[in-house]
Amino acid sequence: MGDYDRARERYREALRIRHDLGLPRGYAYSFEHLADIAEIEKRYERAVQLLAAADSLRTRIGAPVEQTNQKANEDALMRLRAQLGDVVFELQWAKGAAMTTEQAIALALS
Repeated sequence: MGDYDRARERYREALRIRHDLGLPRGYAYSFEHLADIAEIEKRYERAVQLLAAADSLRTRIGAPVEQTNQKANEDALMRLRAQLGDVVFELQWAKGAAMTTEQAIALALS
């Protein structure tokens, strides 16, 4: 509905709750939704970092993306690569993938 500030705060609130409850699978959802907002706001590097952090976290905890979300994530990654170019995209992906969970949470909440 276009109220990205409100959506961002709700996703951040959900991330805080998931963190307090120790639900790491939920962190990945929060990172992905916050990446969506970052992309809409043309904060492409941030979006890539958040998606990479989500992917890395999912790999570490053995929680793959559900089929329904996989296509959306793939489409977002293609759009982001087109916006940033291969070199910048890969640098940002590597940066996000190398983050610890706590670093990724800090990025998402900042």
